[in-house]
Amino acid sequence: MNWSRFPILSKWAADGLTAAEIGVRTQNLFEQLGPLSPAMNNWMLLDRPDPKFVLLADATSNLTSFVEHNVWHDDSGEPSPESGYCMISKGSEVASDAGGPDSIKISVTAGSKWRNSAEFEVGALNLPKDFNLITYPIYRGALEAIVSAWPCPWAIAYTFCAQVPPVDAATSDRRSPFDVAWIGYLSAPLALGLTPPPEITVEPTPGGGMIVSAVKERIDPSNPEHMRRSRMLEAMMIEGVGVERRVTPANHPARIGPY
Repeated sequence: MNWSRFPILSKWAADGLTAAEIGVRTQNLFEQLGPLSPAMNNWMLLDRPDPKFVLLADATSNLTSFVEHNVWHDDSGEPSPESGYCMISKGSEVASDAGGPDSIKISVTAGSKWRNSAEFEVGALNLPKDFNLITYPIYRGALEAIVSAWPCPWAIAYTFCAQVPPVDAATSDRRSPFDVAWIGYLSAPLALGLTPPPEITVEPTPGGGMIVSAVKERIDPSNPEHMRRSRMLEAMMIEGVGVERRVTPANHPARIGPY
């Protein structure tokens, strides 16, 4: 499983966040992640358009200005605040702009009038991961930190491993936005009326939503029991969130209020 990916993903529609608010929320996210692991410290932020990573301490002297500098650009290369701001960060036990097995990457687009997102992943693509960082407590904590810091209507921690054969050959070509679901979050409006199966762990959130877990250990796609519970969680996320074109989560408004 060394080549597996274990992302956390959330998407939402327009959120109306300003550059100053995005800066505050970014700092709040780092503060919540820090206690989870030494790898979630020593944050560096990507500064564009000439991409280079800078230490968080160097950016926080005027974080609002830093966020404004990282506005998305349109096809003609002009700044496009309507498209939002892009914050890409890397954390590691030892500060480095090079991605490694023990690095943490977070990518957030916020402030857009259309689609916004938050993504979290351990390690670099096409490199073995540090599985000491891919644990249930860390991912459960990271997912909660993300949905607390950002106006996420939902979020999902999942895995993808092309080298592991499907448990059920009949579904080998099945893909959904919540495939191999591990840990999920549903805000109060999306959780309304859902009845989780008894095998799914349910934890209420301050805003009336829920955090739901298929298994309370690292999910293993080669484990039939893990996959049985994962499909229960997948079905629950699809029921609560909905899908577009079979593979895209439905576009929901940004959450208002606490998670």
